Amino acid sequence: GGYIAVELGQMLSGLGVKDVSIVARSSLLKFVDSSVVEVLEQEITRSGVKLLKGNAHTSVHKQGDSLIVTLENGTELKC
Repeated sequence: GGYIAVELGQMLSGLGVKDVSIVARSSLLKFVDSSVVEVLEQEITRSGVKLLKGNAHTSVHKQGDSLIVTLENGTELKC
């Protein structure tokens, strides 16, 4: 997801939903000064959203009642 998905995740997190946002790029907003992005990312994390940057997903598969998302680095997330 990009910055819009992260914004939606932050809103849902405020409603009590656990959110992990996978961002393929190493920065949410590459067109904004890095010091501003750093503060923004800290605030998003503080609000309860877990940001996984620089690592796109490679697959999603169903396992029982859950979904397993596999990232490029081999990490698997159970949803």
